[in-house]
Amino acid sequence: MDYTLSDSYFTHTGTGQRMHKEVQAVPTAVSDKDMNSLLWSVMEVVKAGGLAGVQFDPDVPSTYNLLLRAIENINAAASSDLPGRVGIFLQPNPPPGWMRMNGFLLSRVVYARLWAHVQIVGAVSDAEWMAGRTGWFSAGDGSTTFRVPLIGAEFVRAWDDGRGVDFGRLLGSWQDGSNALHNHPLTDPTHGHPVNDPSHAHGGTTAAGGAHDHGAPWLPLHAGDIDATGSTPSQFSLDSGAYQLAAAPEHIHNLNINGAATGVTVQNQATGITLASQGSEAKPRNVAWPFYLKY
Repeated sequence: MDYTLSDSYFTHTGTGQRMHKEVQAVPTAVSDKDMNSLLWSVMEVVKAGGLAGVQFDPDVPSTYNLLLRAIENINAAASSDLPGRVGIFLQPNPPPGWMRMNGFLLSRVVYARLWAHVQIVGAVSDAEWMAGRTGWFSAGDGSTTFRVPLIGAEFVRAWDDGRGVDFGRLLGSWQDGSNALHNHPLTDPTHGHPVNDPSHAHGGTTAAGGAHDHGAPWLPLHAGDIDATGSTPSQFSLDSGAYQLAAAPEHIHNLNINGAATGVTVQNQATGITLASQGSEAKPRNVAWPFYLKY
């Protein structure tokens, strides 16, 4: 890439780049205000990057990469001053200076800058972390380690901060899933149950009982002559009138009716109600992005 497209140029021996060479008697038509605006803007960036202006020398790269180094210094300062910052990077592994938030214990010495940040924002005890404050830092073993948050597969929710919607939440506290109270309308289509009852009969018997008899008087009859000579045994005889037998006592007969199956058959019938199957959690549509922590 040529650094200049000027028609009047020469090629620098050390870099092989074109350099503008003023050969015309009339200077380039650029006003001093335009040039000074450009130079001063560049120098503001150089100063912000902690560098000082130097005279251009094509043989000394540090004189013409001054602006680039100043920008790098500014970016480095911005990132290095923010340990504890959370960033999304669309890459499977964290970039240099960043780490996964996997709940691991870290050395306070090795990660001194991040530990300094943790001391400022505060850390919970490791027992409290284990009990549900997994989205925050813990003090680890209390002397040589500390623990980073664990957020894998979790949705991040903005802190309520007194608004009263997510009442009583602590920073970094974990919350289980739930659904708002709601109804599921169900429709059961009208249906019938066919019934078939074949005709049937009941057989029965009566128990034996009420055995009895009717007594009849026997009158002594005398055969023979009027003097009762040559008499014979008594005989039973009816005269021409009605004869009344003695009455028998009241009695009952037990009636046994045999059982019979009803013959009624109720056909199976589907209810027509269908409930959709559900998963093991409530979640909106989403994409999986990695979150990393600056240390």
